Amino acid sequence: MVMDSADVKMVTNGPKAQRGILTYLNPAKMSENQKIKAELLMFQMFLCCALPWALMDNEFFANFILALAPNFVIPDRSSFFPKHLAQEIAVWGEKFKDFLKGKAHLTLSLDGWSTRAKEEVYTFHTTTPKRRSFFTDGYVFRGVSVTGDALLSVAIKVSA
Repeated sequence: MVMDSADVKMVTNGPKAQRGILTYLNPAKMSENQKIKAELLMFQMFLCCALPWALMDNEFFANFILALAPNFVIPDRSSFFPKHLAQEIAVWGEKFKDFLKGKAHLTLSLDGWSTRAKEEVYTFHTTTPKRRSFFTDGYVFRGVSVTGDALLSVAIKVSA
């Protein structure tokens, strides 16, 4: 069976996207462990590659994911990132500090967005002189207005 791009095209009618024919060709469901692993790898990809948060809402990204795993449901980014952020910081933080020891001329950058729950999610990335960008830390502001001073106080803690 030969499939062209029309077979995998995602149909969008309103806020929820319907899956194409590939869903019916591969009826096997992902196990809970596969789903957890896929979500963690996707989360790490977004952080470590410094991808924009909005990519999760992009139709081309959804088509790509559905072509790879037709039964994978792309999580809602408003709940996905805050849920995984603290866990990933705990695992990654000490290893990353050891990696950076002795390195000079590093750049700290940040990216942020608001969730539907009115949380402000910020991630910090460190870029090496060889232009490799790494997730450094993340912070979720809940119930406060994010000012330059608030960001500065978090950035100082991150860079310490």
